[in-house]
Amino acid sequence: MRLNFFAVAVLLVLPISTLAAPAKSSLGPLITRCTTKGTFAMTFDDGPFDPTNIDLSPNPTQYTVKLVQMLNKYNVTATFFVNGDNYVNILDKKYRAAVKFAYDSGHQIASHTWDHKDLAKLSTKAVKEEMTKLEPAFKTIIGKVPRYMRPPYGSINDEANAVITSLGYRIIIWTFDSEDCDHPTDVKKDMANYQANLKGLKAASTHGFIALEHDVYKDTALVFAEQAVKYVQSLGYKMVSVAECLGDKGHEYRA
Repeated sequence: MRLNFFAVAVLLVLPISTLAAPAKSSLGPLITRCTTKGTFAMTFDDGPFDPTNIDLSPNPTQYTVKLVQMLNKYNVTATFFVNGDNYVNILDKKYRAAVKFAYDSGHQIASHTWDHKDLAKLSTKAVKEEMTKLEPAFKTIIGKVPRYMRPPYGSINDEANAVITSLGYRIIIWTFDSEDCDHPTDVKKDMANYQANLKGLKAASTHGFIALEHDVYKDTALVFAEQAVKYVQSLGYKMVSVAECLGDKGHEYRA
């Protein structure tokens, strides 16, 4: 690389300590897997959801609530990346209750932005609004603000990363995707993705896994999730929150 005269002059007058100091990055790491051996973090995006408003059957199903009940039965702690206004508005009474039920059951609540926009396509101001608009809702529902978030679609650029990191969030992606959003009614394909990623592995592997699902899909919430839990537990993994699988249990929230 060729330096011009001005650049050379600047280098000559800078103190050695300045030259040696590495540039400080404002970007947070994109976390894609568990760091605690033998752990597995099942995560659910886009909820909560209860199709009562669109389901006219005599016994409408509450997806998120029934999912939480199932997880509790198997002693599984999951992480819910919640939107403010995507499928539903989180401040509506029954959806607020669903989030509180998950939280009170010991599951981790995390941010998935206010209304699920692609953060990589937004201005830094808009990214900040997507994050901070959801925070008062969390304070209202669970009394605190999450320190963990997942960008919608897993899409993020350096500018969005810098904003989110400056707000104190850890950015979670995933190790593998069940792809339930591509085939929401095909549980066999969801399970095939799990098996393809975990085949032949036991909990003695060198790291754990973060898996992506969506609690807004009926078959995921009411059928697939239970099958996945049984399969993962049969391999010996401890199914925990994202925070716990990263060795950060107890630091999931800020006041």
